Amino acid sequence: MSFFVFCNSDTMIQRCIAGNLNYFDSGKLALFSAQSGKSDELMSSGLHDGDVLAEGSNGLKKIFSVSDDETFIYVTNKCNSNCIMCPSSQWERRNGSHMSVDEIIESIRYYPDSINYVTITGGEPLLLKEDLFRILNFLKNKKPQAGYLLLTNGRGFAINKYAQLLRNSAPKNTLVGVPLHSADAQKHDYISGCPQSFDQTMSGLRNLLNNYCHVEIRIVINRLNYEEIPQLMRLISRLRPKIEVVTFILMEMSGNAAVNRNDLWIPIRECFLYIERGLCYLLDNEIDFRFYNFPLCVLPVQYWATARKSISKEKICYLDKCDACTMKNECGGFFKSSRRYLESEIKAYV
Repeated sequence: MSFFVFCNSDTMIQRCIAGNLNYFDSGKLALFSAQSGKSDELMSSGLHDGDVLAEGSNGLKKIFSVSDDETFIYVTNKCNSNCIMCPSSQWERRNGSHMSVDEIIESIRYYPDSINYVTITGGEPLLLKEDLFRILNFLKNKKPQAGYLLLTNGRGFAINKYAQLLRNSAPKNTLVGVPLHSADAQKHDYISGCPQSFDQTMSGLRNLLNNYCHVEIRIVINRLNYEEIPQLMRLISRLRPKIEVVTFILMEMSGNAAVNRNDLWIPIRECFLYIERGLCYLLDNEIDFRFYNFPLCVLPVQYWATARKSISKEKICYLDKCDACTMKNECGGFFKSSRRYLESEIKAYV
């Protein structure tokens, strides 16, 4: 795979030359499209000075837009869990393609130094073993000013060597996001689709905390675990050193989640009583919390400040009635795949 910067200014061209980066201007890109016979959808959709492109077997695609201040690095599609509510399918996790480690490192050279936030995700990044820390160390040296989120099921960190490698190789502004599904080991293992995953995740969390890593716990709310949220928050609040933040996540109803939809979806009005009971443990222990994928209108007003715009642009949905809502610009909307489940709960603030 090859990488390019789209240049629409002499300044950007000079940056590419100085950094030994491949680049296209509009003329070169038009010539490439004509010679390769590939679709020039990129040109018709619009490119901006500094956008990053990748060329693979399916032609050119944009992998970073300068209009964004963050990016996702997918290091693998494979995963050693099979969570019942995963938005990816089991087929995708077994057969999906991804860049090699060397290609990932090469692509990082093309991102601008001004990038603010990078999310490293999969699949399960720890399946790369030591190669993951090669990537992290490269980011640490090349983009030290950015903030980082490493999304992992945490099981690999039960091997303390990996927690030590993370401490030594990760950029200083790295947060490790780990899901916990239940305080009950059997329930957690059922949701993750993997025996012993609860014990491995808890060992991984302790190793991360003991190595002074910043940790976020992620709770994907569903019918199987919503009533147990207070017990789970109590467990989290007792972890020492302290967890940095807990994030409550509304499901994306695709992949495994769509297949198991009848067992998973729970109306927000039914689960929020249990969430609020759990928040008491977090507040008592001064642990921050926030909400991802929740439209503002389904949250009590006192929690609006903790809601984040967390859905990527191509997946966001709003209803027609949202157009009249005075809070639409502040609201992150909801997943297109969740529309049929949320439609009755959405209301406009006018």
